[in-house]
Amino acid sequence: MSGMNNQDRLRRVEKLWKLLSEPSRALPKQAVYERVEEHFADDIHGVAVLFEFLVRSSEVRFACDVYRRHRNDFEKDEQARTLYLDYILAEVKRLTEDEPAINVPPLLTSEDEFGPSEGCVSLKQLGLTEKSAVYISGADRKIVDTAFEKLLAANAIALEVKWVPRIGGRARVSLLQVATRNETYLFDYKGVVKNNEALEFGSRFSGVLNSRRITKVVFDFDETYDILIADNFGNYYLKDISNVLDLRYDKKVNPNGKRTTKALVEEVFGYNLDQIEKLSYWDRRPLRKAQLHYAALETILYLQIHDKFFQKREYR
Repeated sequence: MSGMNNQDRLRRVEKLWKLLSEPSRALPKQAVYERVEEHFADDIHGVAVLFEFLVRSSEVRFACDVYRRHRNDFEKDEQARTLYLDYILAEVKRLTEDEPAINVPPLLTSEDEFGPSEGCVSLKQLGLTEKSAVYISGADRKIVDTAFEKLLAANAIALEVKWVPRIGGRARVSLLQVATRNETYLFDYKGVVKNNEALEFGSRFSGVLNSRRITKVVFDFDETYDILIADNFGNYYLKDISNVLDLRYDKKVNPNGKRTTKALVEEVFGYNLDQIEKLSYWDRRPLRKAQLHYAALETILYLQIHDKFFQKREYR
């Protein structure tokens, strides 16, 4: 946002916060802050202003979340590092010391690691490794071929999507997660759409989704469908999807439809699911290791929940 100074940015934050907090919108506070943060996704100065606004507003958890997700950006940008980093580090330290009950991970010492916060379920705990998260940019046909061979051989897959909210507009799809029991294929959405003709991605993905033999395990399919169908490309491969099992609304899994993914994982397995990366800015590349871990873990857990409630089938 060239031409803006930090006073302008602060006025923009305050205006957006007030606008999105109007009772008529019925947005939870987390959704308000998420949308304001997305507005400054490509402006590290705006992120710093948002951090200070959240500190002044006593929104401790949200302020710490902002720091954690943008830590690398502050360290890489020389001007931002000089202007803001010492202040932000001091504030995060003060906030986490003063209010330990918020259970914020040790932000000052944590690096970008392939895993969750301490004490939370991980792929390693499930017997899987970093290789279980297969990131596909869309540039390598061989990797895509292997992914679809394994997806078509499975009796069940899990489907999820990561997207970026847009104030005043439709969500923008960023990452498509499709998992077997042992791998999650993380398709860079822009990459596969851009290379669709060469990869035959749309037609092959349609083959997976339209197969009545393959169970598609999702959580809140209505939301996933609406996000993908808003994109013209999604309109193409989703039109004949079949055999969908929605963990949110299935009466056997979620009788009243009120259990979230986190609650299901905790109640079914006793795992604590760290979801701090769920609200990451998923459009920035490269994705961090912690983001890749969460995206892979989430969908594999969907399949584990499915197996817990339904007769386990043989997966190939």
